[in-house]
Amino acid sequence: MLELPAGFVARFLRYAERMEIYGPDLGMPHTRAMGDGLFERRLKAGEGIARVFYCTAVGRRIVMLHQFIKKSGKTPRKELAIARKRTKARMISMLTLMARVLRRTLESMATPCSVKARGG
Repeated sequence: MLELPAGFVARFLRYAERMEIYGPDLGMPHTRAMGDGLFERRLKAGEGIARVFYCTAVGRRIVMLHQFIKKSGKTPRKELAIARKRTKARMISMLTLMARVLRRTLESMATPCSVKARGG
């Protein structure tokens, strides 16, 4: 994110604060849901137009996936494909982690507890 020109970084930080308060989908013209858990943050600054793709994670976390400076009217397919691939990879890693935690929880529940007999 910090590779972008200063005007974009300033806008990004401004809207990041809003997202902390109101959640990941600020609505148009600031953000747009792209489907399948992918969102687009829309940034305008003196340097032009930029887009930042992100997804949400457990615990109100927002994961920035990809950013680029927009040079045409439509979002290039290549940029969107990169973001979707990273969203998918992020979802897979989250599901893998959740499965690991669930497995450990179930294993700990299945372990018999040893109960000591009280002496009389």
